[in-house]
Amino acid sequence: MTQTLMKKTSLTLAVSNADHSRDIVSGKIPIEGAELTAPDLVPEEIFHRFTIPRMGYLGNIDGQSEQDANRAHGA
Repeated sequence: MTQTLMKKTSLTLAVSNADHSRDIVSGKIPIEGAELTAPDLVPEEIFHRFTIPRMGYLGNIDGQSEQDANRAHGA
């Protein structure tokens, strides 16, 4: 029998230390085909890391695009 070895995909999961994610983060429940990195972050840091890089693309948190916000402020 021949086994094919596949390189694991590097996966970073931004979570806080909580009951519903602890077993995955600790490795007790493995993610097949993935090498998991899971920094223990506070919710505010997770929110910041998710939203700030995307604000120019998706618009501001309130749903306004950057252009709409500039027009509203006379820029």
